[in-house]
Amino acid sequence: GHHLIQPCDTLRTEPEIQDAPDAVVLENPDFADAVVGTSDDGRVVYDYERMVRSLMREDNMDEEEAREFIDYNTIRALPYMGDKRPVILYGIEEI
Repeated sequence: GHHLIQPCDTLRTEPEIQDAPDAVVLENPDFADAVVGTSDDGRVVYDYERMVRSLMREDNMDEEEAREFIDYNTIRALPYMGDKRPVILYGIEEI
């Protein structure tokens, strides 16, 4: 269906999000801007490209550094975050 990802209006400052009270969120505050919603199973969804842009903006990384940082530090850690771990959304590239 089209309703699996629900936009969330606010990312609250405490580590929980509306409709996903037991969801795990990424610790890096720079990634708060990259949240695009919650999944049907109550996990927080982050947009990968927004994560990259956030690191470039907040930490003065270039694009390659930002991607390496996310792939190495964040993506590799996801399997250890439990059932409510974040979902990373990879957009379909525009043709």
